[in-house]
Amino acid sequence: GTGGLKIFGNQIELLGSTAGETLAKFTEDGGIELYDDNTKRIETTGLGATVFGDLTVSGVTTSARLLVTGISTFTGLVDANGGAHIDNLRLGIDADNDITTSSGNLTLDSAGGTVEINDNLTVDGLLDANAGAHIDNLRLGIDADNDITTSSGNLTLDSTGGTVEVNDNLQVDGQTDLNGDINLG
Repeated sequence: GTGGLKIFGNQIELLGSTAGETLAKFTEDGGIELYDDNTKRIETTGLGATVFGDLTVSGVTTSARLLVTGISTFTGLVDANGGAHIDNLRLGIDADNDITTSSGNLTLDSAGGTVEINDNLTVDGLLDANAGAHIDNLRLGIDADNDITTSSGNLTLDSTGGTVEVNDNLQVDGQTDLNGDINLG
């Protein structure tokens, strides 16, 4: 016929042709449940909806992941416990692309591989290289004359029983104490 079908009741359940399979449940002042093959797949709640299983968004079917096209806004914490692949990375809450942590510590670990920085690196604070450092075009200190400075005023070059070589001119300004053998050749 013509016109709308209205069904009244505080809980309405739609069943399959044999009444052995639930298709949908509608509860007054409660949620709506949609079923597929007698398995609940979608349920509305007072806050939104829950999807059980995969979800198709903009024509993309997920398989243990969610692919969303366009801009997505998250107002709370996003947990990526299994890791994250983020193109055009922007982390932090400001526009200067800071990566911040609640502890103040950040660890980049390539699990035995190499962590590469392919542009300038500015370090404001102490840089610890506990396993050593390989630095091409060495520049240490705070000025442009390639000074190596220490907070104590002392600098020790120790090759642990090997040889410390100076392959160019050596200029010493100030007192020099030499302890041990000196070979001048």
